[in-house]
Amino acid sequence: MPRNDSERRSAQNRAYAALALEHLDPADPKLAWLFPPGKPPRQKVLEELGRIALLGQDLCHPMAVEVCEIQPPSTHAGAARLRRERLGHYGRCGDPNLLRRSILRAINGFQYEYPGTTYRTIIDTLRRHANEWEAEWRRKQARA
Repeated sequence: MPRNDSERRSAQNRAYAALALEHLDPADPKLAWLFPPGKPPRQKVLEELGRIALLGQDLCHPMAVEVCEIQPPSTHAGAARLRRERLGHYGRCGDPNLLRRSILRAINGFQYEYPGTTYRTIIDTLRRHANEWEAEWRRKQARA
């Protein structure tokens, strides 16, 4: 019996992965990214596929094949992609609070590395480059 939330989540995630394995064949060459030779399977991706199998058993294998064809750069990226699809978040919108925390972490890390940097310098730099970032974003949107 799990003693705390972390153990409960771990047990639940293992159960999701086991469910996914019921619907997937590790020998299937289409699933080579998910089951790399000589390495353990990509656990977090299996967990997401298990959650997808709960929604519909017929969805698990096609979604596994799709993520393997794309070959995301990491297990984390593959699991995130499946999670967005499972939850219907196709347009990967960002949470402003998460962005704020990420920016503050980056600023704090920079100030730790360069202790003489003032907030005024950081704010001026962000303002100066905001137009460049917006222009880059518009160029990317135009290409899409």
